[in-house]
Amino acid sequence: MMFLFPAFLSLSFTALSQTKDKNIKMGDTMLYTERDSLYPVYNWVEEMPQIEGGNKALKEYIAQYPYPQCGLEANLEGKVVIQFIVEKDGSISGTQVISSPDPCLSMAALNNLSGWKPGKFNKEIVACLYTLPIEYNINEYKNRVKKEK
Repeated sequence: MMFLFPAFLSLSFTALSQTKDKNIKMGDTMLYTERDSLYPVYNWVEEMPQIEGGNKALKEYIAQYPYPQCGLEANLEGKVVIQFIVEKDGSISGTQVISSPDPCLSMAALNNLSGWKPGKFNKEIVACLYTLPIEYNINEYKNRVKKEK
C-alpha cells in the first residue's frame, strides 16, 4: 500500500497542468481561464449552466426566441452562435457573437439572455463559459405566431 500512495500523487499532479498564462488544463482540455485568482471562468464543468427548468426549458427557450423586426423586414435567416459567461450568481457577462449571418440577428440574440443557473465543478458553483446556437427561420416564426393566435 505504501507504494500506491506516491504513484497516485504523481498521477494527480500530471493530470492537471498550468499554462504560462495561468490557464488550467487537464490533458488537452482547458478547464478554466483565470480572469483573477478568486473567480476563474471554467470552460468545462461536471454540471453545465442551464436555463431554469433544464434541457426541456432550453429547447423551448430557443424555440421561443424573439425574431427581430429588422430581420423580418430584411428577410434575414440563419444561425447565430453566441458565447457568454454564466456567473456564479446566474448573471450573464462577457457576451460575444461567434458567428452570425447579419448584425441585426446578432443584436437580437445578445439582447435576450436571462434566467440561467450557474454551472458546478467539484460540487461548487462556478462561473462557466457557455456557447448557445440560435436558429432564426422566418417560416418557423410565422407558423409559431399563427399557433399562438
